[in-house]
Amino acid sequence: MGNNAGQFGAWLREQLTERGYLLERGGQTRFATEAGIGVSVLSRTLSGDRVPEIDALRGIGRVLGYGLGEMLVIAGVATADELPVRHAATHDEVIADLRRDAAAEGKSIGEVLLERGVDANQLIIPDAPPTDPHILEIEALDIPQDAKVKMIRIYLENRALRFEEARRRREQE
Repeated sequence: MGNNAGQFGAWLREQLTERGYLLERGGQTRFATEAGIGVSVLSRTLSGDRVPEIDALRGIGRVLGYGLGEMLVIAGVATADELPVRHAATHDEVIADLRRDAAAEGKSIGEVLLERGVDANQLIIPDAPPTDPHILEIEALDIPQDAKVKMIRIYLENRALRFEEARRRREQE
């Protein structure tokens, strides 16, 4: 188990570093708390002294997005032949993949989902966008039509920018 312990410890250190757990600045404690394991267990694992017990592997996997079977294989306790292993993608990974694929193909996420076999009845696609009170207010103004069109275009562009900024902030959090 010594070789497996060293390899698993190096793998785990890399995973934590990639995910922003600053191991020198309280990151070990934060990760151990999130995984529901002792800091000493995490420390011995990261130093390559030992492979953690199954409950600790389960907690580590839960935080990192891996199932117990995957963790057993990664830790060298079992082989992939001994148990079926597949990576369960997180919700954020699935959405990111859909966005990337849709952008690459110049399609909407809904179109990509339909191509992948999702039943159209499962997608909620409104017949028309909801009425926007600001646009109704612009349309009610007593000004030339071309000025209304420009005002609506500017309003929609600003709204799209605000939406995109809010999306970026959510992704950063």
